[in-house]
Amino acid sequence: MEALDQLEGLAIEADTGAKALDPVDPNAPPPPAVIDYAQEARGLVDMLGALITGYAPACGPLWNESTKGRIAEAAAPVMVKYNFSIGGMPPELVLLVVAGPVLYQSSKIVAKQMNEDRKTAPVVEDAKAKPVTAAPTDTPEAPTSPQTALYPS
Repeated sequence: MEALDQLEGLAIEADTGAKALDPVDPNAPPPPAVIDYAQEARGLVDMLGALITGYAPACGPLWNESTKGRIAEAAAPVMVKYNFSIGGMPPELVLLVVAGPVLYQSSKIVAKQMNEDRKTAPVVEDAKAKPVTAAPTDTPEAPTSPQTALYPS
């Protein structure tokens, strides 16, 4: 029995050595990338600052480089704790965060321009337009049932 145990030990040792000599499997997934959380935190803070100042430009002076640096230093350990990174966010969310403030401010500018255009547009009267006349008031009332009285008209 001891001979078989020794043989099993030799087989395991040989297998371990053979695996160490095997080339890397090309179909194996790549090893996980090392995340630089300090850089990720800085990117997160820059993104949040852009989101806020894009929505409310008056907040711009609050989001200076010194403040963003302090916030990033405080955010990095939290990102480590929860294993959160910008690269791990869904691309749709990143697009929304990046493009959202610009689109929001653009919509406000377009709405303002449309209101100004509406106020300054000349009034054009259609020569073919017929005057609107009120319905005669002497028409009999349409018959109603108690059921239809339940619904406002």
